[in-house]
Amino acid sequence: MTYRKFLARALTVAALSMLGNPAQSAVLIDFSEVGADLVVSVSGTLDITGLTHLAYGGSSTGASSINSGASQDYLIFGASAAPIERYDFINTRIPVFAGTFSATADFTTGDSFYFWNSNTNSARLFLEDSFVSGSALNATMTFLNTTLVDIGGINTGTITLANDTIEFTVNANTGGASVPAPLSVALFGIGLAALRRARHAT
Repeated sequence: MTYRKFLARALTVAALSMLGNPAQSAVLIDFSEVGADLVVSVSGTLDITGLTHLAYGGSSTGASSINSGASQDYLIFGASAAPIERYDFINTRIPVFAGTFSATADFTTGDSFYFWNSNTNSARLFLEDSFVSGSALNATMTFLNTTLVDIGGINTGTITLANDTIEFTVNANTGGASVPAPLSVALFGIGLAALRRARHAT
């Protein structure tokens, strides 16, 4: 195999590999407009090492919901009625929601997971009692006939925990489709160009 052929194949494989595995934080909370509906999802793995375990937090009700207001904000992915535990991670309110909104989801699936945020208490996470640090979290909730404008907007960004991160993202009118990172697209183009040059050289 010539050097050019080897280089072309190596670049193409690397580019395709990166396209198949877009970089993201360990936990991603995404707000996507899918048609006329709003889909909120949580995915990834969560390391809770170093978080302050507060106490047994009762049981989830199965009622997934969003609330943003003057005194508190929360996101509840409550697909099950499992016992939950509370974890404290910062002693301040995190400005995730840009407006005021309150609604119960029409549909929900996956794990129970709460993100709780208030003026009087620390920001907290609520997880199922059986959750093991480093395990995967996957849940969705769907609000019919709801848009990002209706909920007043989301302040995107990354929250740093003791040993992990949570990233808030928004995909307006994309149906939740992922967009490849620019670096991945560039590498893919380089790989194809090198492959074409190698073919012409033979």
